[in-house]
Amino acid sequence: MENCSRKTAMNVIQDRTAEIKKEIAALHSTLKMSVQKAIRIGQLLTEQKEFVGHGLFLNWLDANLDISDKTAEKYMKLFHHHGKIELSTNLHDAYKQIETIEAQEKQSKEERDRRM
Repeated sequence: MENCSRKTAMNVIQDRTAEIKKEIAALHSTLKMSVQKAIRIGQLLTEQKEFVGHGLFLNWLDANLDISDKTAEKYMKLFHHHGKIELSTNLHDAYKQIETIEAQEKQSKEERDRRM
């Protein structure tokens, strides 16, 4: 009897392991897709900003979308730097990469300015 319950427990563990692996893979895929979607939103926002004009963009944003200007700026930065960031597993990591890239660019610019 004990052997039977141990075998049943092993089957449940094996069945759950496969299901857990499947769900983890699906989650990772969804998270990567989230970054790709955010980059696309950034592209669309950048194009819209060019279309309406820089001075009118914030008014357009307030009138048409339910996101803050800071959120819009993050999406546009993702698009602007999408070639430089790794395809992160989540948006938080992507935003951190952008902060690092921008800090390095700022430091490089300051170093160039000092040399001149």
